[in-house]
Amino acid sequence: GTATVTGSPQSLVAGANTVTITGTGTITVNVADKFVERSKNALVLTATSPTQGNQGRDFNGGGAATDYILVPHHASQLLTTGLTFIAWINPASIGETAARLLFKGTALPNAAGFSWHLGAANSLHFSVNAGTAVQSTATISYGNWHCAAVTCTSAGSVTHYRNAAQNGTPASTNALSGITATTDLVIGNENGGTRTWDDKIGEVLIYNRILSVAELISFFNATRFRYKV
Repeated sequence: GTATVTGSPQSLVAGANTVTITGTGTITVNVADKFVERSKNALVLTATSPTQGNQGRDFNGGGAATDYILVPHHASQLLTTGLTFIAWINPASIGETAARLLFKGTALPNAAGFSWHLGAANSLHFSVNAGTAVQSTATISYGNWHCAAVTCTSAGSVTHYRNAAQNGTPASTNALSGITATTDLVIGNENGGTRTWDDKIGEVLIYNRILSVAELISFFNATRFRYKV
């Protein structure tokens, strides 16, 4: 079934937290100090089907609309002044028709929102408000862990990174002012359930600014041990 976590993220502290879910019983959420720090402006989530592991969550990629992590809409998700997304990923395939890593929008491909997704030839794509999908180079090999990152300026200039190194040539999509959707943020799918991710997604970080290369390198070096990269 679907477990909906209620309450604000500020109520979560490092260690064990007991929260109420729909249905019966309780679920214990273990939250690391750094997660609490980074999620001050997020709302904690509804998760269905993906299986928790030591290295991220497994998504089945086989067209199951129940495979996703849902983060309820919050004004902080309207990232109009600049953004950085970071995620450890280990895809097994392109997934269900260009699987979504992160998605927000009112309709496909990402009307009034954004999409970070797998594309053909082992590349990652990013676009805003149904604009041009800017893609990385073809280095996202299946069956391996990658620390993927993407930045986008307010004007829509997109740069991809893999393992903290620039991956491809910066190019433009639509301006971030086009992000106006009040729909929920989805990890591992889109809100219609037709773009399921195939296999693993690890840490996912969302920033409302452009991180420097030094910051990306710092994150990569601090977390790579977990993924044996």
